[in-house]
Amino acid sequence: MKFTLEIDCDNAAFEDNGRETEVSSILYRLSQRLQLSAGGHAPYFLYDSNGNTVGEARFAKIRLEKNFQSGEYHGLSDEQS
Repeated sequence: MKFTLEIDCDNAAFEDNGRETEVSSILYRLSQRLQLSAGGHAPYFLYDSNGNTVGEARFAKIRLEKNFQSGEYHGLSDEQS
């Protein structure tokens, strides 16, 4: 299982409030939602303090697949399989 998080910091909320403060607020709100979550795999959409969608976080199942030419293993998310 893998957890991914992506936040786009190119808008006014990050300039007005400071990048670190705005990211901290977004992560705090996400942590509250995760604690109340029923454990699903749907994406959690992330919003800045102005209400704009700025990213998403999600859990993804990972499976290993072997490359028989190189002998290396690579993780593939359930979206890629």
